[in-house]
Amino acid sequence: MRAAKTAKWREIVALAKHVPLMPTVSTDVIEYGPTKGLTVFVHGYLATGGVLRPLGEFLGKSGIAPRQVHFTFSPTGSLAEHARKLDDLVKRARRHGDDGPVHIVGHSLGGLLARYYRQVLGRPVERLVCIATPHRGVPRAAAFKALPLVDELAPGSSTLALLDATHARLAQTEVTCVIPTHDTLVPPAQSAQLAGARNVHVHGVGHLGVLFEQETWEHVAHALRVR
Repeated sequence: MRAAKTAKWREIVALAKHVPLMPTVSTDVIEYGPTKGLTVFVHGYLATGGVLRPLGEFLGKSGIAPRQVHFTFSPTGSLAEHARKLDDLVKRARRHGDDGPVHIVGHSLGGLLARYYRQVLGRPVERLVCIATPHRGVPRAAAFKALPLVDELAPGSSTLALLDATHARLAQTEVTCVIPTHDTLVPPAQSAQLAGARNVHVHGVGHLGVLFEQETWEHVAHALRVR
């Protein structure tokens, strides 16, 4: 009970951090140092690329994601449409002749978008980190089927079925799922875990709070660090 109350309080604090980051949107490539390759950050539903800036800054200054770009998409449209836009952004962000690896860090819906980019569009992704991503859907989404993008998140949707059917295409990608134990939106055991991935847990935080935890940042750093 105490852990749940603490997690709820952390969600409130996370929301207070989340809101002022929303307007800080840019699709410019950020460079912390010379490197081949690119790390792409993809936010969740009803957010912007700005909310992942603190994580990106930490990774950039740590030398783990020295060249990065933050993708922003609208809460309308479809996962397929946004994946194609992500593809366009990656192509623009990569230097001419750059054959370095592409890594993606996605929060919530952003993780599914990254999977669509890899599995359905067939684009190469060396490492993928999914944070609080609903691989099996969001139970609450079933009540909002009038919203097309939300409808894709409903358990049993055709989009989730397509990602399940093409799951084997992740075989060449190192996947890590960072799972907050007190996520009330994406069930940690039933939806946030992904077969074949390295599933790690961050205790005592929820769906938004996980973005601002040092433990989360260390898990992401470990997943992206060249080994």
